[in-house]
Amino acid sequence: MGELFKLDKLDIGHDKKIVNNISLTVNEKELICFLSPNNCGKTTLIETLSGVIVAKDGSIIYDGKIVTICEKVDDELKFPLIHLSYKYRDIINRVDEVSKVLGLEDRLDKNIRDLTLLERAKVAIGVAIMHSPKILFVDDIFKQLNPKDKEVIMDIFKLLIVNYNMSIIFTTSDLADCYGLNRIYVIGNNKISFHGSYDLIVNNDNELSKLGIEIPIMVDLSRKLQFYGLVDEIYYDIDKVVDALWK
Repeated sequence: MGELFKLDKLDIGHDKKIVNNISLTVNEKELICFLSPNNCGKTTLIETLSGVIVAKDGSIIYDGKIVTICEKVDDELKFPLIHLSYKYRDIINRVDEVSKVLGLEDRLDKNIRDLTLLERAKVAIGVAIMHSPKILFVDDIFKQLNPKDKEVIMDIFKLLIVNYNMSIIFTTSDLADCYGLNRIYVIGNNKISFHGSYDLIVNNDNELSKLGIEIPIMVDLSRKLQFYGLVDEIYYDIDKVVDALWK
């Protein structure tokens, strides 16, 4: 077996070192597991190995070449196509197209570390769709985004579905992120507990509570207002609740 991947005196962590001085070699066709209790650095380790975050010290060598982290948005978007051996002109055209779709055309020369959370989320989507996949898997992209930024990302999802015939599967722990969707699968107790449209899901209060999933604040509020006869229906938007109360 040939040598594929090598870690040389790698220190991993953000503000402080989490895992120190890792050195190991990974050969082709090997299955390797990192085992540790929770909160000991497994996620940070994997993010470092995959290039999501930068190692503090040491080096990562893949296929004989030192792995460097792309600092600028333009380089990050080009990265997957370069490694797929796309022609340079095709790469430039694709970066131009994707950056315009995501509203990143004026951020291409910016350092990724200087971007907002929303812009970083857009870059992550951009990298994932550069090679025009038919299906996009997105893990917890709404985390830490404010409601307005979440709307922007959801609009991008809808655009990708309509304009690029793309299917999208995303994960979230916040039911509010699923507003308006027709296919929501609730996972709990090691299985899909139930599924359906957003309206159906929010009406399963008891089941959601057992699984530790909270009903969105606006849904809970409008239900209470409806109980006291102050509104006639369930609302999912604060502005609509205010409008209903002022009528």
